[in-house]
Amino acid sequence: MNDRDLRFRCTRDEYEGLVSHLIASVSKPITDCLESAGLKAEELFTVELCGSGVRNTLVKKKIEETLGRKPKETINFEESVAKGCALQCALLSPQFRVRDYKIEDISPSAELYTINDPADTKVSKLSLFKENNLMPNPKNITFKRKGCKPFA
Repeated sequence: MNDRDLRFRCTRDEYEGLVSHLIASVSKPITDCLESAGLKAEELFTVELCGSGVRNTLVKKKIEETLGRKPKETINFEESVAKGCALQCALLSPQFRVRDYKIEDISPSAELYTINDPADTKVSKLSLFKENNLMPNPKNITFKRKGCKPFA
């Protein structure tokens, strides 16, 4: 960065003081997720941490404090993505027999669309997907225009 030396020394105590407000915010997404799923932390079979952010000991401690158990770290991020892709491919392929395994993904936020009709000066609001909607969930939408002739 323009030949500037940005190195500095920081003790663990100074570091913990600098990131304490960030560490405090770790538990909210976890509790929100459990609440929206209708689960309690005790009902989880296992908790696996993967990714670079969770290698931080303060993050690990906060997750353990929130869930009441020590999370596992038996897989790294790259392996978890690769294993998930391999499993999905095997599920979709007719060549492999895979034990029944159901993968459900949800969209945590609603998808709302606003359509402006310049001819009517009318604004239409369309809610395609509600919160926590199972994905994939295809929908067909038909837009009708006044005075438009069909294709020949």
